[in-house]
Amino acid sequence: MLNELARPTCEVSLEIELPKLPSIEHDLDKVEVFANELEKFYDGVIDDLDIKTIKSERTKVRKVLKTIADNRKAMVNAYKEPIKDFETTSKNIEKTLKRVDDKMKELVDADKAANTDPFAGLTVEEYTIVIHGKENYEKVLEFMKKEGIN
Repeated sequence: MLNELARPTCEVSLEIELPKLPSIEHDLDKVEVFANELEKFYDGVIDDLDIKTIKSERTKVRKVLKTIADNRKAMVNAYKEPIKDFETTSKNIEKTLKRVDDKMKELVDADKAANTDPFAGLTVEEYTIVIHGKENYEKVLEFMKKEGIN
């Protein structure tokens, strides 16, 4: 079956370039000055304003606040989306390669267990050997012959 399949080559040279992030063009410095001036202005007089004026001014403030929040969220999401896509793809590839590695490890471990002499390095004086089945009996006989035990 192995001869029928074309084995993929494993000569992978993973090249990931960290992009230089562009600067974000904005005029938030002007809005920050406006917000600070507005805070100072209202700090002393807000308690003296009538509710109609406060409601009108609050509507204007909330409009600017919503615009800033919406733009901030959109900008953050624009940067997050390609990172999220890259991370998802990378994790899926890692899972696939881990499954391949796990299967290979299973086969290597099984081969090692099958080819390991359970009596290697043992002497009769150190261990008591319990024989189960013909295969182990033959291994014990080989061990005894090797050790010169009759």
